[in-house]
Amino acid sequence: LDFGFMKNRLTGSVDWYYRETTDLLNMSKVPAGSNFRNEVISNIGSLKNYGIEVALDWKAISTKDWYWTIGYNFTWNKNEITDLTGGSDPNFIIPTGGISSGTGNQVQAHAVGHPASSFYVYQQVYDQAGKPIEGLVVDRNGDGTVNEQDKYVYKKAAPDVTIGFNTQLSWKALTLAVSAHANIGNY
Repeated sequence: LDFGFMKNRLTGSVDWYYRETTDLLNMSKVPAGSNFRNEVISNIGSLKNYGIEVALDWKAISTKDWYWTIGYNFTWNKNEITDLTGGSDPNFIIPTGGISSGTGNQVQAHAVGHPASSFYVYQQVYDQAGKPIEGLVVDRNGDGTVNEQDKYVYKKAAPDVTIGFNTQLSWKALTLAVSAHANIGNY
């Protein structure tokens, strides 16, 4: 929906979207000797993505010597992995992301029912004062050993909301411009 009021001094748009994506691409590990590399790009599953975007622009002043515009935008987005090829286990994950945690480790993963590239980590233990205890994590499955089976999907890097603001004030050939941006709901 695009609109304009007051001879288009106030303009804007509202967009709603919904998209289902299949054949997501990700680096996947392959058995040694089956390829020239230990990871190849593979189709790994499906994702749904939906949200709303709003943009407003206002020409506050428009004269021969003065020009002032103000703009605002808002986006809310939700995405969720809906299917992963190669795993029917509800705890099946596919490591991903560019954030490494040591040699060959990654701290992000795709998991069904969670946002794409969610964090896949150990649960930190905290003292009475709420401070993390260095090197101590929770044995989530209770088997007496802390290993890969104790990791869990925890929060996400992508924000739920992004907001932007910009303004530009011009007098003859002199211009002052400011912009600001914010992310909300990401970790």
